[in-house]
Amino acid sequence: MELYQLKYVSSVARCGSVAKAADEFFVSRQAISKAIRSLEQEVGFEIFDRDDKMRPTESGEELAGDGFAWVAACF
Repeated sequence: MELYQLKYVSSVARCGSVAKAADEFFVSRQAISKAIRSLEQEVGFEIFDRDDKMRPTESGEELAGDGFAWVAACF
């Protein structure tokens, strides 16, 4: 688990969109998606429901909330 992955998860959860999160970090949408998929494989559960909008799963909400706290503590 890398800090940038938690930042991406928190941003997508807050924005509801991979595209908006990518704009926020000046990276491609593919980079955000790849980082999230990699993190999902590492933690063993889906972080987001991928409908029209990226909505965190119940476990994803916990991770996004904890991730936001960890990111905030680092800066």
